[in-house]
Amino acid sequence: MKKSRWSLLLAVTVVMFYCLTTTVFADTNITAQHQLVSQAEGANGFDISLSFTIQNSGLESLSDVNLEITDPTVTAEPGTNKLYLVSLPSGAQLEIDWNIIAVTPLLGAERPLLILGNGTKGNGQSMVFHLISMGVNQ
Repeated sequence: MKKSRWSLLLAVTVVMFYCLTTTVFADTNITAQHQLVSQAEGANGFDISLSFTIQNSGLESLSDVNLEITDPTVTAEPGTNKLYLVSLPSGAQLEIDWNIIAVTPLLGAERPLLILGNGTKGNGQSMVFHLISMGVNQ
């Protein structure tokens, strides 16, 4: 009985270690930074224009990438807080303009923004990732 318990414990440990290492050392490494281009009060709120740099320095390309600003301090109008990218190739750095309409102005142009992303790996597997986009000076 003890031998089977140790075997089960060893098997569970190996599976947990594998899951941990494949999560920590994933084949994708996506980073982002943004810059406030303009901000003006409009009829529906604040029109905010951001310039984003998204970089995939991982080994896997992604397709059907969706990004969504989930930062609680940026209450963006639904639809304007989401951005669709056809692909994010491995080793690529994309420059993207992202225009949002928010209830309040973006305070602190250099502060980080929280972004939720998802996409499809080359093997067809879905992937969800969280980004903290770092703000840069103009």
